[in-house]
Amino acid sequence: MKKAKLIELLAVYDDNAEIVTQTGESFNHIVNLTDGSIILSTEKPIGICNRSGGYVYPTTTKGYAGYCPEIDEDLYKMEFTEMMKV
Repeated sequence: MKKAKLIELLAVYDDNAEIVTQTGESFNHIVNLTDGSIILSTEKPIGICNRSGGYVYPTTTKGYAGYCPEIDEDLYKMEFTEMMKV
């Protein structure tokens, strides 16, 4: 979906309405990829990819520590720099 279409669809809703996933999860992070895509994530990033400089998010793929949407790959812990936990 394009940003303009999303804005058009959201225009009919109350400005104070909360946007959540189909299971009620809140979006915790928004990022713009180098290709112009926008990602709304329910997960906060856990690191920065050593190859792309993009955010790394938790992964569910066994044997890997994170996932980088910028390069569309699961990563081992040594392939990204962990973010400080706040």
